Amino acid sequence: MSVDYQAVTARDEALLDESGAGQPIDVKALVAKIQAALPSFESFVDDNAELAAASPEEDPGVELNWSDEAEEGYIQVYVHPHSVGVSHGFAGEDEMMDMLADLFDVLGAAGLHVWDPQNGDWL
Repeated sequence: MSVDYQAVTARDEALLDESGAGQPIDVKALVAKIQAALPSFESFVDDNAELAAASPEEDPGVELNWSDEAEEGYIQVYVHPHSVGVSHGFAGEDEMMDMLADLFDVLGAAGLHVWDPQNGDWL
C-alpha cells in the first residue's frame, strides 16, 4: 500500500483530473533540481536515455526513486510534462518523512502546488 500526492502548476483541483492540462513543466529542469537538492533520488537509465532523445512535445517523463533499504521505506516521483506524482510506503518513517518534506520543498520552490488526496487539501 502506498500514499500518493500530485503536484501541479496551479492550485486548481480541475488540473488533478486532466492529463495535459495546466502550464507545462520543464521535466529536465525539475529533475535536475530534485537531484541537485536530493542526490539520493535516482532515475532509471532508460528514462534518462528517453528524456535526452525526446523533444519538448514528446517528453516521456522521468521516474525518480529513493529507498531506505534498512527500513524498507521508499519514495517514487513521477515527473511528467504537466504534473508530478509522488508515492511512498509506510515503512522507514523518520528518514523517509524528512526526504518527503525536502522533496515537497523543492517542488514548491519550483512553483508547483502539492495536493494531498488523503486529506483533500493542498499542502
